[in-house]
Amino acid sequence: MKPLSVSLYVGRGVAVPAPAAMTEAFRSAEIHQNEEAPSGFQVTFQASRGASDLDYSVFEQPWLLPFNRLIVAVNVAGLPHVLMDGLITRREFTPANGKNPDTLTVTGEDVSVAMALEQLPVPWPVMPDFTIVEAILAKYLVYGIVPTAIPTPVSISNAPDEMTRQQLATDREFIQQLATQYGYIFQIYPGPTVGMNVAYWGPPVRVGLPSPTLNVNTLLARNVESISFTYDAMAPTLVLGEVQDVEELDEVVPVAAPTSLRLPPMASEPAIVVNLPYVRTQVFTDGQMDPVQALAQAQGIVDRSTDKVVTANGELDVLRYGQPLMCPGLVALRGAGYGHDGLYYVGSVVHQLSRESYRQQFTLTREGLGSTLPVVP
Repeated sequence: MKPLSVSLYVGRGVAVPAPAAMTEAFRSAEIHQNEEAPSGFQVTFQASRGASDLDYSVFEQPWLLPFNRLIVAVNVAGLPHVLMDGLITRREFTPANGKNPDTLTVTGEDVSVAMALEQLPVPWPVMPDFTIVEAILAKYLVYGIVPTAIPTPVSISNAPDEMTRQQLATDREFIQQLATQYGYIFQIYPGPTVGMNVAYWGPPVRVGLPSPTLNVNTLLARNVESISFTYDAMAPTLVLGEVQDVEELDEVVPVAAPTSLRLPPMASEPAIVVNLPYVRTQVFTDGQMDPVQALAQAQGIVDRSTDKVVTANGELDVLRYGQPLMCPGLVALRGAGYGHDGLYYVGSVVHQLSRESYRQQFTLTREGLGSTLPVVP
């Protein structure tokens, strides 16, 4: 069995295994996964003349038309992984030049791009925010989307006699706006099987089984090609302010979010605590919310500000590592010293595929220095 094989699926709405000629024409792929933005892809095929010799076969066949669905999956050491399920939004044809053959490069985004085509004015009464998200995602079942929306502590839409959510954006923009208010993320992840996608709306997931440990500065077990660490002392932010409680007490109520509530912690020395008193402070100024809603939004600002105090940017060879490092997810790291060893959140990954190699660039994040693990396995 080959250590690496690439599988392609293509179609209009529903993707089927790509024809042999298309698979043989595959040359390379670059896939970007990021928790804060839609995932994207760029896949390059070698172009050849069609049967009629009037045009290239890639243009005579209907497989790579704009807004066709393209799925990229890999098999590494016998285990399958779905890397991308998206729609083609751009094509670039490059005629042959010297030793460089004719190529067609298709670019696109994950299936959430279907949610970004139409701006809609829609009222959402009598529904909490997570239910609104589920209702919007239900319109896209043709893409195999399974919604996972985590309820928020409070919702501005819970009291329809006071306020109704008004959507004045595309479905994707509106869901992202709702996520931002609570320090949540919205992302669509391909898999676990071909044709399925998980649409996640909620806080970053900090529990679960980590990926295999990343080893640095070790001779035999080293599986990281390169890595560097950054500490951003200006990232942590405290939120303080006040709002007018008109409904209950008719007086000014303080709003304060002094620390992150992300659980479980990944750093034993969180920057928002260690850096005191040198921590940025933001004034909460939205006077339209009641105190409970204001506190929820303030807490979301603080939580997101601490997520990327420490970042690790690196590169690895997937065939040596043993499997793709997936985003989002958790991974442990060792060999960089106590301050930088330990558990991290996988914030972004770039997959670089060719017919012979598979490399990844990655970004890991957490809220400070110091490992919370007594021993990194």
